[in-house]
Amino acid sequence: MFYAIPVLLCISMHSSCSLRHRSPENLVQFVENPENGLRKAVTVVPCVFTFQYKPAAYILDMEQHPGGVAEKSRRQALDSMVWFNVTIQISGHNGSPLQYAAGNMAEYQARLNYYLNDAGRDFSLICGNDSLPASAYWFEDHQGLAPVATMIAGFRLRQAATIQYDLQIAYYDRVFRSGIIKTRIKVKDILNIPGAHQ
Repeated sequence: MFYAIPVLLCISMHSSCSLRHRSPENLVQFVENPENGLRKAVTVVPCVFTFQYKPAAYILDMEQHPGGVAEKSRRQALDSMVWFNVTIQISGHNGSPLQYAAGNMAEYQARLNYYLNDAGRDFSLICGNDSLPASAYWFEDHQGLAPVATMIAGFRLRQAATIQYDLQIAYYDRVFRSGIIKTRIKVKDILNIPGAHQ
């Protein structure tokens, strides 16, 4: 009778650990699945803007951190931050959005310069009563080899490391003159991420 208890404890501990430690592929698939509310597409012809919310656990999995001190340090750097990938794709166009309808090389270069240096100022995030500018920004230059342009925007939360309100992200599109593009990530969907708190 006494040795049955340790066996049951081991089984229950193994089950709870396997629920807590999801494989990276499963977490990535969950976060990137539009049905889970963390990936939203907004179409303003001819552009399709896709907003991908990125919780800390997703970022760590994508960066393939093996654990230990490096992962702990990286997790602390991500604490109190909210991250998004924002991609732009032109419907029916297989080339880079930067090249689409660009009249000449100077116009292409002006677009590239904007995305590299100025687009970060055109992002904002509303979280509860806070309206936040982007505190970090990066543009992934695909050198014209991909049919998307990807901007990465990070926002530092003022109140707490855990998200307690819906997140409304807005981007003012100056290049294609689509106006202010907005979408909302609901806090219930963020809290529904298995094994991730933010």
